[in-house]
Amino acid sequence: MRSLKDALLEQSPQMLRAVAETNHIDLPEGGAREQWASLLAEALGRHETVERAWQALSDGERGVLGQVALQGGRIKAFQMLRDHGEVRAFGPVALARDKPWLTPANTTERLWYLGLIQRAFDVSGDFRGEIFYIPEEILMHVPRPVASDGFAVKTVAPPETTSADGTSFMWDTFILLSHIARVEPSYVEGTLLGV
Repeated sequence: MRSLKDALLEQSPQMLRAVAETNHIDLPEGGAREQWASLLAEALGRHETVERAWQALSDGERGVLGQVALQGGRIKAFQMLRDHGEVRAFGPVALARDKPWLTPANTTERLWYLGLIQRAFDVSGDFRGEIFYIPEEILMHVPRPVASDGFAVKTVAPPETTSADGTSFMWDTFILLSHIARVEPSYVEGTLLGV
């Protein structure tokens, strides 16, 4: 996957300013895009910068970033956009004027303007397409969600009455398989289906 600096070099100067402002990083006035990308990549790759960004995230945003980290730092773009919102398209002038990083519309935008996720095209197994990824320089500092020790199953008395529904097993199986196909859970040692 591309380095953070390479990903930042593809961004407009206005986007680099947005990421810098969101992370409280000062960029020199009149600097070239390559200089800004280098400074930002260096600053964003520091543990304290990632920690500060992590603390600024809501619990839900941390959960999303943590789940992406557990999946090796990559998620198919259509899944991220469907589940956590679109990154609104702004041209350079509109980006500078509207400053969407000050009021991100959703989790994807929040992570995008913090520079914690980047976009790229990737080939992974049968999938060929756009992904969001956490650059390695940042991924190494992102806290991973702790896998639970599982859960205890309590023995209970059987119900006094039961009713037969011939299709309930079929529908329950359909719902479970639909969820697995949509979410594509990753296996984490010691968890039930990696969910």
